[in-house]
Amino acid sequence: AKACVNQIISDLDNAIALLPSQWPASERGRITRGAAAALKGRVLLFYASPQFNPSNLQERWEAAYQANKEAKDLCLADGYSLYSIFEKIFTDESKTNEAIFLTVYDNINRTNSYENSVRPRSESNDQTAVNNAPNWEFVKSFPMKDGKSIINHPEYDSLYYWKNRDPRFYATIAYNGCK
Repeated sequence: AKACVNQIISDLDNAIALLPSQWPASERGRITRGAAAALKGRVLLFYASPQFNPSNLQERWEAAYQANKEAKDLCLADGYSLYSIFEKIFTDESKTNEAIFLTVYDNINRTNSYENSVRPRSESNDQTAVNNAPNWEFVKSFPMKDGKSIINHPEYDSLYYWKNRDPRFYATIAYNGCK
């Protein structure tokens, strides 16, 4: 595993050095140096995880942390950012600078029915939107409108769990009375 991970990291380091920060719009979906850096961070997180690191070697966690911090800094420098209109993330996806590692599906030359099935029904392409029901843990993971956790929050009511939540909650979760 160590030799394999070292080779993958070496290849990704070469890719980071050789790839551009952005591609023209006509090349959307091609790998950038930011995508290679993010993948490097992910590989090192897996390598630090208990599956590959049963002795919990801290230097692996440190390497993963450093790689992910470098990937974040590189992506920010290259113009990646969170999309400011969260509720339009599905409808404006070609306008955002948020996607770092993506596959472009044009529903003509390249399709993916799974992607359609997890989109809101109104944005689905002839699919049933079968995977739209969030689990309770996901619903509870959204903070309150002040950004604080629901745990012991004075405004949180488990019966009316949708009240006073972060705006992203309302763009993501269907709840009683929503449109």
